[in-house]
Amino acid sequence: MAVGRGSGKDIAELHQYCMELVDGINAKYGDGDYAPVVWLERPVRGGCSNSTSLAHHRSSARNDVP
Repeated sequence: MAVGRGSGKDIAELHQYCMELVDGINAKYGDGDYAPVVWLERPVRGGCSNSTSLAHHRSSARNDVP
């Protein structure tokens, strides 16, 4: 199996776990219209095609914070 690939069942279980986690956090810490965690059900696009470029983006982001 390639890195980052899983069976459909694995992905479905992970998705369900994430949704339950988001719902639990929002139920505990949210209030009215406020939800501390917003789940975006869409692909994340960007210039990071591998772990090296992702590490570079993270490092650059940290350096931009005053």
